[in-house]
Amino acid sequence: MTRGPTDMLRKLFFFLLLGSLWTGAAHAQFQRDGWHFAGMLGWNWADGSRITEDGWWAGLAIGKTISPTWVFEFEVTGDQLDFPSTIGGSLDHFGLGLNFIKVNREASWNPYFLVGGGALQSDNGVTDDWNPMVQLGVGGMWPIPSGGAAFRMDLRYRYEIAEDNFGDLILGFGVTVPFGGATTSPGLGRQPAQPR
Repeated sequence: MTRGPTDMLRKLFFFLLLGSLWTGAAHAQFQRDGWHFAGMLGWNWADGSRITEDGWWAGLAIGKTISPTWVFEFEVTGDQLDFPSTIGGSLDHFGLGLNFIKVNREASWNPYFLVGGGALQSDNGVTDDWNPMVQLGVGGMWPIPSGGAAFRMDLRYRYEIAEDNFGDLILGFGVTVPFGGATTSPGLGRQPAQPR
């Protein structure tokens, strides 16, 4: 049974996805100075040294586009990795991080490179520790037609700096939903009507 922050993140992700259907169409396709929410669900291929199974991963972020090609996001993540049945229980992670994203707006699918850092809480039912973590990733965003939201996918490597360092490979899928009164990036969004 899923417990703790992972279950909460999954529920919030689905509410975010539902909300994108209501708010996405009200915004220009891309925003230069805009804010956005992002929600993702995915799979964590855990470091074999953890002695756990692989498991689900979830993330929620709030971000800001600070230039046509640079975005930063504050992200909250969670995952649950079950121990083998001979051990029982699970290793639960709760992460807080800041990511910087370099986006190529010229491509039709907006590929990006992600670099970030933060702290990762590891709770195995006996000990509950916080450790620094860094992550690197690549991904892409595909705009949803006639709206400001976009589908999103990325593959990232998360490195936990602990007594025994761990590296997890995470594949995530989700949506990005803009909000706030931002300006439209040059060359994108609705074009002015041509005079007759």
